[in-house]
Amino acid sequence: MQPVPRTFLAALVLLAAAAAGAATASAVPARPLASQPPFLFPWPQEQQWYFSTGPHYGTGPDSGIDFSPPYSYSSRPVLAMAGGTVKWVQYNPAGTGLGWTVAIDHGGGWETWYSHFGLPPAVAAGQRVPQGQYLGDTGTVCSGNCFGITIHVDLRKDGAPVSWDGVAVDGWTVRRAGPHGGYLERGGSVVWDADYIGYSTPLASSNVLRHGCPPAPPAPTPTPLPTPHPLSQGAPFRVHQAGVAGGNPPPTPTPPPPPPHGC
Repeated sequence: MQPVPRTFLAALVLLAAAAAGAATASAVPARPLASQPPFLFPWPQEQQWYFSTGPHYGTGPDSGIDFSPPYSYSSRPVLAMAGGTVKWVQYNPAGTGLGWTVAIDHGGGWETWYSHFGLPPAVAAGQRVPQGQYLGDTGTVCSGNCFGITIHVDLRKDGAPVSWDGVAVDGWTVRRAGPHGGYLERGGSVVWDADYIGYSTPLASSNVLRHGCPPAPPAPTPTPLPTPHPLSQGAPFRVHQAGVAGGNPPPTPTPPPPPPHGC
């Protein structure tokens, strides 16, 4: 009798664990928290990202979840999951290894911390942000204790970390399935995180990029034509002829620079 390959046995064990986790969790009814903010995924609706890691230890047990864009070297915009006020922007707050982090106070004691920005965030402490506010870019490599391109979102309530388990996000309910992983459920659909089963399904977002660009610079004021020279009177074709007094056209305005990425 041929021995069963270890890789096959490992796959069976993993599938059995996933099935057991799903069966256990399916017995628990969805319980979106009535007082929670109306969270949406932190990327624009024209993009699709992955649920890369379910509830895991962030600033506390199960307080963190991770999202990643499809593998590429393209920096992607990160949006506020709900409206609020930027509490602070720091690098590795309290030595956490979270890299560039933005903390948003949503009111009612709720906060979300967005971490591992690859570039310095685009918002500042005290700034009011609507849902969908452009917070900054992922960059092409994350900051802090991480790898690749990823955004970690930590959930806090009344100043302390809380679990994402049971929290509604963009029509899905976050579920914990172990010490470092979980899935999203909506109706009869389940999307496991990539860390738990090795792959994930791209997710669409309902979030809309808002107020992510600085105000547009005012249009340049056209330079008026100088008073035509008396000799040019009665000869309109000479008024706009270069080199004739009073006939040089106004300079062409320099176009404004392109907006930063994500705007």
